[in-house]
Amino acid sequence: MSSAIHGIDHVVIAVRDLDASAATYARLGFTLTPRALHSTGSQNHCIMLGRDYLELLGLPPKAQGPWQTHFAQFLSGGEGLGGFALASFDADAARHHLQVQGFSPDAVQDLSRAVDDPAAKLKGMARFRLVTIPSKLTHGAQVFVAEHKTRPLVWAPAYKAHANTAFEIAALSMVTDNVASTASTYARVFGTVRSPMPKRIDEGLLVETGMAPLSFSTRAALQARLRGVGLAERSGTFAAALWIRVQDRAATQAHLERYGVKFRRLSDGALAVDAAQANGVALIFGA
Repeated sequence: MSSAIHGIDHVVIAVRDLDASAATYARLGFTLTPRALHSTGSQNHCIMLGRDYLELLGLPPKAQGPWQTHFAQFLSGGEGLGGFALASFDADAARHHLQVQGFSPDAVQDLSRAVDDPAAKLKGMARFRLVTIPSKLTHGAQVFVAEHKTRPLVWAPAYKAHANTAFEIAALSMVTDNVASTASTYARVFGTVRSPMPKRIDEGLLVETGMAPLSFSTRAALQARLRGVGLAERSGTFAAALWIRVQDRAATQAHLERYGVKFRRLSDGALAVDAAQANGVALIFGA
């Protein structure tokens, strides 16, 4: 495992209507941060968990740069989980690791967004350092490194309590027609050519990241695992399902029922929400 990259920092759910998607995720039981504006023109709401988070991303009318261009192209095929950030304490070291692994990463980019939230007693400029891998090399998702320079402004305690009791990303499932090749690519992102090797699981292969793992399977295999759960109608490789750890499944169920969110109970007791109800990504709430 690379010492410069130690897991998944956050996932990016690209949406067409940021206000509507914020209302959707509030109905699902998440507490959202206030709308924020990036220095690049994109806007977001974040859902802060214990050590990682979800980002709802809205783009400006005219997206600029390879990062925003990827998400604009992704949105042309529908909303969904279009990318994710790799956790790192040193963007320069992470960039070097990715260069060694043959990913031709972009130069380190400084990004910021203003934070002015009297309710949470937060005010300042949240700053990040990003390193982006060309999306053509990472099969179906924009992958980038995120080094947080101002973590207290991002992981504010006021936003880490959720009515659905969510506290951590448990796993991310990707659908692909080329399971072995795609899994091998992501294994190189997080380690070396030989380590960590993808591990066999019932529906395909799994890559350990140091935090939430990534699973890779065909659409049919994942659909068999998530029997009856609606996945996004996308072709090719894409992130299809996000697994969320919750502290109390009964409380999660009570919230979903209270707000009329339809869900299915899986064989292990987890609660699954169709992609159509969560802006293009199936959500599975479990232990």
